[in-house]
Amino acid sequence: MSSSSPRRDLHALARLSGLQTAYFNVKRERVNAPDDTLYALLNSMGIPVDCAAGCREFIHQRERQHWERMVEPVIVAWDGHMPRFEVRANARETLIPHVEIIRQDGTYTKFHSWDIHIDDDPGKRVNGVDYRRLRVNTGETLPTGYHTLHVALGGREASALIIAAPRRCYSDDSAQPRKWGVFAPLYAMRGPSDWGAGSYGDLSALGTWVRELGGAFTGTLPLLPFEIDGSNPSPYLPFTRLFWSDFYVDIEAIPFVGECPSAVELMQDRAFIAGRNETARASLVQYAEVHRMKSAVLSALWQHFADGDNPVSTALRSYVEEHPRVSDYARFRAEAEEGRESTLASSRASGEQIGDSVRFYEFVQWLTEEQVQQCSERAADLYLDLPIGIHPEGYDANRFAECFLNKATCGAPPDVVFTTGQDWGAPPLHTAAIRERGYDYLRECIAHHMRASRILRLDHIMGFHRMFCIPQGGSPSEGTYLRYRSEEMYALLSVESHRYATTVVGENLGTVPHEVPRAMMRHNVDRMFVFYYEMDGLERGLVPHVPRGAMASLNTHDMPTFASTWDGFDIRQQADLGVIASNDVAGALQRREKMRRGLLDLLRLPRNDGSGDQTHLVLSALLKWMGRSPARFAMVNLEDLWLETRHPNVPGVGARYPSWQYRMSYTLREMMNDGDVVHDLQEVASARLPARKRRSLHR
Repeated sequence: MSSSSPRRDLHALARLSGLQTAYFNVKRERVNAPDDTLYALLNSMGIPVDCAAGCREFIHQRERQHWERMVEPVIVAWDGHMPRFEVRANARETLIPHVEIIRQDGTYTKFHSWDIHIDDDPGKRVNGVDYRRLRVNTGETLPTGYHTLHVALGGREASALIIAAPRRCYSDDSAQPRKWGVFAPLYAMRGPSDWGAGSYGDLSALGTWVRELGGAFTGTLPLLPFEIDGSNPSPYLPFTRLFWSDFYVDIEAIPFVGECPSAVELMQDRAFIAGRNETARASLVQYAEVHRMKSAVLSALWQHFADGDNPVSTALRSYVEEHPRVSDYARFRAEAEEGRESTLASSRASGEQIGDSVRFYEFVQWLTEEQVQQCSERAADLYLDLPIGIHPEGYDANRFAECFLNKATCGAPPDVVFTTGQDWGAPPLHTAAIRERGYDYLRECIAHHMRASRILRLDHIMGFHRMFCIPQGGSPSEGTYLRYRSEEMYALLSVESHRYATTVVGENLGTVPHEVPRAMMRHNVDRMFVFYYEMDGLERGLVPHVPRGAMASLNTHDMPTFASTWDGFDIRQQADLGVIASNDVAGALQRREKMRRGLLDLLRLPRNDGSGDQTHLVLSALLKWMGRSPARFAMVNLEDLWLETRHPNVPGVGARYPSWQYRMSYTLREMMNDGDVVHDLQEVASARLPARKRRSLHR
């Protein structure tokens, strides 16, 4: 046996398991995955191998399992057309398989031998057993949804999930083909009843105002439960993607808060008011203190309405009955709060009494769900964000443990900006396990968000295709990619988007494999156009191309604001934070000056003669340029409108920068009454109109 055979066996098993043994970096250089990385990731996938002999054994086992399995666990029926599917059988089983399709509504069709077309292909001999391959074509057309295929042959039975999906995700271009909206981080908002962070009431008020100005949507960061007491309040590392965060509950918008004497007394207490005023004045969100104050009032409300027959307790009971998972989530929170490890067995033990703390969290989640739905129904459409990762110690990682790699994290390989790569701290999805479960977890996550949003952004859409995985204890330079069944994931995405009439936007920024944009276009998933990413082209005199199927914006939450970009503040800040070397600042500022000149030329504005600050003039012209673009959506970062220079988030610097903490410089009232802010948004609204309507407005 040659010396290379052990590596060939390892690589063969890795590829069978979905792992790439090599990838190309941003410089188009081939990077080979270290053997230790492949062994570690295979072990995290439940394949305990540490040598070539173990790899060979698992390869043979996989081959046996493949041929012994009658049908694949998932079948996609694009546009409802049931495809020809494969049935694997022992060669001695010469009978025709019995095929049945059970539809989502419970109706079913049994197919007889004369109803279906079967091709009998030669199979393979494995461990002395001969197998044959039957290709079955039912010709069935199915309604959009999830159905079940049942196959019986020779005393054996097997089932598969059928995803009958429109090939293209939902989109609504009928009423207003080019829409516009705004973006604002909810934590940063300063509403009329300010407790130190924005609330769902503030989000609803903002959406109402945007709609009055002619806007179609309001975008914000993920609204999921996140780490409040720690040092990383990132909305992109949520404890769960199945429930909303009660941190943003608008206490004063709870309709029965005035009926609870203890809650009213608490909110009128001098010390309580002083604490609330202090958090409201702070320039950074005091997460723990805001949460403590809201929890105190919510606890008083719960204690008042918990017992007895009243409309509140009746509505709560109905909610819990209709949402059975909420009790499990409430138990997880209660046990986590008490510092006890929550296990699946303890949470679902029959006859176990639900404690007061569990019932309290059911109550809190009910209020939260009510307020999110009100945001969705009463104002401009919500543009929500579904993050790619979860907190490794959260509810999802606990209750859906088999859906994740247990000793690995997601991230990104080294590139020109993050020279050592990125580790996001979230466990990757297990490509085989989620498929075996019929993508139940992913379906729940998507459906949860689409029930509340008419536009949904999928963070890191590349995760539908592959995810960069880093072994536990390793560095990003030691990672490699894990591949997924992307077409199956797009199929369930399409089903849910049509079910809830939600348009899908994929975050396709950074290193994007060629197959990703093609798949997005094929399945009508809009891309993102971010002007900040086009600046290098402006230095060379290139004109940015804005595609029609896009969410266009000047920047994102991970990028500098427009004012910071225009005056080069971001470059100096990056040097201060150690993101770039201090001796690179001069060159970066020179390139930025070329960008400014290119942007002025693009917008047909005069070069600055030194007589004044051009920042707002250029911003206004650029927003109108973006508004006139063919993009389906144009989104304005509200903080750009008052030339904010503080960034919401600076990736990769940790505690050296207060990411996700800066509050807005303007209150909602100040923003809504600011003439320049209103004028800029009205100009965007006008620019979004067809040219004929724009001309008529200016006559």
